[in-house]
Amino acid sequence: MSLEERMAIGMPPDGVGKHFNVDYSVELTYSSATAPFVVGSEVVGGTSGRTGTIVRVKETGPSVGQLFLILPPDDLGLDFTVGEDLLVDSVVIATVATVGQPLYSQRAQIVGGNNPFNAQFVDRQGAAAVRFAEGSTQFDGFGRMVISEPRTLGDYQMTYWIDPKMWFVEEISGGAVTHIPDKVGAMLSTGLASGDIARITTQAYHVYQAGTGQLILLTGFCEDAGKAGVVRRWGYFDDEDGIFFQVASTGLQAVIRSSTSGTIVETVIDKADWNTDRLDGSGPSQFVLDVTKHNLYWIDFAWLGIGAIRFGVYGDDGARIVAHTVRNANVHNAPYMKTARLPIRYEIENTGNPSTATEMFASCCAVKMEGQFEPRHRPFGDIVPEKTITGTDYTPIFGVRASATKYGEVSRVIALPHTMQVLATLTGTNNPAKVRLRVQRGDGGLTGMSWIGPSADETVDLDVSATGVATGETVLSSIVMGERKIDLEEQFDLFADERLSLRSDGTSVPYFVTVQPVNPADSVDINIAVNWTEV
Repeated sequence: MSLEERMAIGMPPDGVGKHFNVDYSVELTYSSATAPFVVGSEVVGGTSGRTGTIVRVKETGPSVGQLFLILPPDDLGLDFTVGEDLLVDSVVIATVATVGQPLYSQRAQIVGGNNPFNAQFVDRQGAAAVRFAEGSTQFDGFGRMVISEPRTLGDYQMTYWIDPKMWFVEEISGGAVTHIPDKVGAMLSTGLASGDIARITTQAYHVYQAGTGQLILLTGFCEDAGKAGVVRRWGYFDDEDGIFFQVASTGLQAVIRSSTSGTIVETVIDKADWNTDRLDGSGPSQFVLDVTKHNLYWIDFAWLGIGAIRFGVYGDDGARIVAHTVRNANVHNAPYMKTARLPIRYEIENTGNPSTATEMFASCCAVKMEGQFEPRHRPFGDIVPEKTITGTDYTPIFGVRASATKYGEVSRVIALPHTMQVLATLTGTNNPAKVRLRVQRGDGGLTGMSWIGPSADETVDLDVSATGVATGETVLSSIVMGERKIDLEEQFDLFADERLSLRSDGTSVPYFVTVQPVNPADSVDINIAVNWTEV
């Protein structure tokens, strides 16, 4: 049978003329099987040399069954023979019992009206790929179709400066970080010495909600495509855990960093080994990524300890491209990383002595929650000891800050004060007094602080000993006459800068409540109860 005859069937009446494409398949029965056959495997006849790809397996008894094979059309004159061995990966699996008649299945293709080579793709499970004019349907890290706007947990821009409230900047040895106003971003650079590091990390560790996907968006570019002695990284990670892109001497890579074993372990996947689109023009997108040009990179993941991780970019048509997927289910005996509460980071690290200085530009980034956001809140409250104030100065009543640890571990819990009940009375009476109240960020000007650690469940420290005049930034001002309940939810928000949490630089910004009598001659007793939630 000729190659043309195996690939196509002639149509009457002129059967030698018009043709339609077919797949050539055959049914075999086998016996004496020593291992199961797997759909998708290639089978080779030990005597005939015939090859075929398994598309269906039907076991009819112990060590016997039926195989349905798709056969390549170019093995002319070759057919499986009764009694020969069937090999998979050069290992004998079974023996051919019978060979059925060949079956020709018509190929039905849906193709573009202006290009017959633009055909619809059907995967091995029989599912047809469907996309829209602006790209394929998007799915989150749990495989759910994205049909609503994700909730932004943090967005970071450097339009005017590198805001220390938002970014922790590290310049180690010859490393440097410079704001570039015209390019509205930060240029990270290192010299020629081993150990040079330039790094920017968001001060915030972003909240995670179990069962909801997280999306990381990052823009930037590298000065070159990779060289010896230096690594550039950008993604969602800290010193111990995370997921990120990096450019090393061999080029672009996807990396998973984990501390679950007790030491820091990195799993590195070279771009040449990416399993969806290597971004070299050969993949489904036909997009060729140039890391020396400004690009939008994305990472999404489903944590729960074993969820999938996807790495990708946005193409020149604006469509999201999946480049590599890491599937963690049924693979590890521990979570693939210790936590999903992490910061965004860009960094250059000299691991050796590079031949030239190195640069990387960081532009804009964001963290999004892909789904309805309903984080678990734990309520707490405390009553501050009464304090008597007089005079014209603002007197500190109490201060709060995030604790550094919880149950012996570094705390990434976020505390959000939401209400404060204030009672101001003239000393020795129940008569209401009139006072001015401020909530101030920072402890500038104050002395004598004595921080009291939290109870076992709380994650805030309390100070009631500070003296002096606070010079911190005021985030709330109020006038209180006698008794008043003050709402703090607008000032302390999970998605705003003002919140009680340990920052990436290891510090916790304190907040102080200071009070001043409206009448300097009054002696006023101040009682305050404060309530907060922890996320």
